[in-house]
Parts: sequence; structure tokens; C-alpha cells
Amino acid sequence: MRDLLGEPEAATARLLHAILEAANSHIAYLDRELRFVMVNSLYERGCGHPREELIGRNHFDVFPNDENEAIFRRVRDTGEAVEYREKPFEYADQPERGVTYWDWTLTPIKDGQGRVEGLVLSLTDVTEGVRQRERLLEAERGRAALAETLSAEIRHRVKNDLAMVAAILEMRLAALRPRSRARSAIEEAIARIRTLAQIHDHLHQVPGEEVALCGALRRVAEASRAALGREDVVIRATCGAGELLCRAPAVTHLGIVVNELVVNAMKHGAPGRGGRQEIELSCRQEGEGLTISVWNSGNPVAAGFAPPERQGSGLTLVREILAMQYQGSVALRPHRGGTLAEVTVRSRRLLSATERGRAA
Repeated sequence: MRDLLGEPEAATARLLHAILEAANSHIAYLDRELRFVMVNSLYERGCGHPREELIGRNHFDVFPNDENEAIFRRVRDTGEAVEYREKPFEYADQPERGVTYWDWTLTPIKDGQGRVEGLVLSLTDVTEGVRQRERLLEAERGRAALAETLSAEIRHRVKNDLAMVAAILEMRLAALRPRSRARSAIEEAIARIRTLAQIHDHLHQVPGEEVALCGALRRVAEASRAALGREDVVIRATCGAGELLCRAPAVTHLGIVVNELVVNAMKHGAPGRGGRQEIELSCRQEGEGLTISVWNSGNPVAAGFAPPERQGSGLTLVREILAMQYQGSVALRPHRGGTLAEVTVRSRRLLSATERGRAA
């Protein structure tokens, strides 16, 4: 009778053993006291201890870890399984292995009355995958650091080159008569170069590809005044577009446009009622586009004024940038006893991805 009764139990044990050995995971079965009852060969090899050293011993006598022990006891007491991904573990008795990483589940086994009588621990070693990812991330960080170093070096050299060109042109001013056409042309060239340097420097101080347009344009206006030495001119800037984020290339283009308009306003404007020459820069968003205005006191243009077509005109440069890049336009008209230049840009190309997302 014992043989007859024992045969099914032996067959069940053989089947269970075969299933455990065929599994791709490290598997251990623990009793309520967290003692090893059974382990498969993969678990035996992975933990670095032979089966004979494990069976009958408490799991945390062999692998001490307060955090994991608390998890095991909670599963045993609540009957609720847990699962972890890439959980780090260090073998106290095998420090040479360093930090290892495991995907693991802990499943309670219950008797007929729902009482937990044991725990099944199933682990997958994902250490190599985690380490490979960390190596790739470290390599990427190294490449990013190198790119930043190269970018900083290029930025420094470009800024120095622009400053050198401006300095060479300034040396020529001493030999030219005040208010001569040649002197005026060189002064405008210096203003453009310094403004480009200012835009270039500002853009590279801002991380990422998104630049606050209004702040950048205010800096361009101040740089234009400083380049021409016009401390007598009062510049005020307002922004009705909030912190409108634009793509860096668009800020460069619009910075050049604003520089030309501000330089033009300083050249052709005059003191207003307050006795000082004034320039007002404003920026406002309208739907998917943008309007940039530059007003100067004094010397208003005639109604219906059309920008000159001749090559070399600053307004011609403005018009070409707007037309080619943003399907935009520029118009000048008399306003408040002076001249108002309005640039209208009707293109989503100037907006950053963030702003396009908001508009959508």
C-alpha cells in the first residue's frame, strides 16, 4: 500500500523537479520561516552556494539584507505577491561581484484555508543589461561633454573673430571725416558685427534650442545703441508676447532685423517733445504669427512711404530676410510725431516645438 501510495507522490516530485530545472529563472521555495526547502540548479549556480548549504537554512542567514527581509515577511504576512525590476543587490560574502541587478517576483503559496505556507522566489539576473546601459550612458555623457567643450571653444573663437573685425574697422574711423558717407557705412558695419556677436553670445548662454525672443531682442537693441555710441538715445522695450519661445535660428534672423530697424531709427530719428531722441521696441503675438514694432521720435516718414530698393539698404536686408525665411513683411508709417516700423511674421517656422504644441 505504501508503495502504491508513494508512487504518485514520487511521480509528482519528479515532475516538479523537471519543471524547476527547465525554467529559465533562478527559483527557490521557502517555508513560512523563510528557510530554503527547494532550489533549482540555476539558482544554485547563480547564488554561488551549493544546494546542500542552502536547504534548511534561513534565506537571510545566507544572504543578509534588511530591506529584502522586510519584503519577504510582508508577503508572508499579507499573502500579497510583489514584483521588482532591476533591483540592486550586493552579496556580503562575495564582494568581488559588486552590485548585481535582478528582476524578481515573490509569490505566496497558500493552503486550503488560505493561509500562507510558503513562498516561491523567482529571479532573473539582468546585471549585464544594466551595466551595458550604464556604459552606454557614460559614453553618451562623455560625448556630450566633449561636444560642449568644442562648442564653447568655437563660440569663444567666433566671438573673438567678430570682435577683431569690429576693432579693425574702428581703426579706419580715425581717418574719416565726421558725418561722411564712408564713416557712416563703417559705423553701421561695426554695429551689425557687434550685434551679431551679441546674438551669438546670448544664444549660446541658453541651454537647448528654445530662446525667449523678447529678452533676446531687448539685448539686441541695447547692443545696437552701444555699438553706435548713442547714449543720448532712450530705448524702451515692452513685450506683449510673454515668454515666447523661438527656435535659435529664428532669433538670429529676427535679431538682425531688429538691429537694422533700431540703427535706422537712431540715424533718422530726432528728439521728441521731451528733448531726447526716443526709441520704443515692442513685440506682440497675433495668432500663429508675430508683430515686432520699432518706433522713433521725430522726423516722421511721409504717408505711403516705401522702403528703398537700392542694394545695400538696411531695410532691403530686412525685407529679404522676412520674405525668404518667414513670409513676412515690413512697413513704415508716420505715428505719434515720429516713424513706426512694423514687422509682421506669419509663419510657425520661428516657433519652438514647445510653442507649436501650445498653439495646437
